[in-house]
Amino acid sequence: MRSLPYNNLKTIVQTEDHVVINIEWMHHARVIRIGKDGKRPAHPGDWYNIYGGDSVAWWEGDTLVVDTTNIRDWPGSARPGVHVVERFTPVQDKGLVYRYTVTDPDYTAPYTGELMWPRTDAFNYEFACHEGNYSMGGMLRGARVLEQDWLEANGGGGKQASH
Repeated sequence: MRSLPYNNLKTIVQTEDHVVINIEWMHHARVIRIGKDGKRPAHPGDWYNIYGGDSVAWWEGDTLVVDTTNIRDWPGSARPGVHVVERFTPVQDKGLVYRYTVTDPDYTAPYTGELMWPRTDAFNYEFACHEGNYSMGGMLRGARVLEQDWLEANGGGGKQASH
């Protein structure tokens, strides 16, 4: 959920009982259960630990509060005692203020950060290497030139149709 120089868009979709935050970088989708009537849903037991943790949420006014526990290192084992609380607060038409507090037994005290998630109409692209897609036309044209050169050098007849 960090701020990156590229692939930094997030798409948020909310249903009656879930919020999904799709993060452009690595195409990671967080599925977060929302409590009903302002109630906080329960986390499963410590046996349930996954990469990214188990996230539950509830509304405090217009702020969505997300509580995450049962976090697993990737790849690795469970991280007992790691706890993250995130707050998503809208700012008029500007976007969301994203505030997080991390409690981690590897540190002497919890730490907090805050950043703005600006609203945008930009498209959230699939996280993939698009360079090959953009250069595909050039690679294919170059291959056709090489094929034509080979045909002409080896008596292969007339010119190939170009596309």
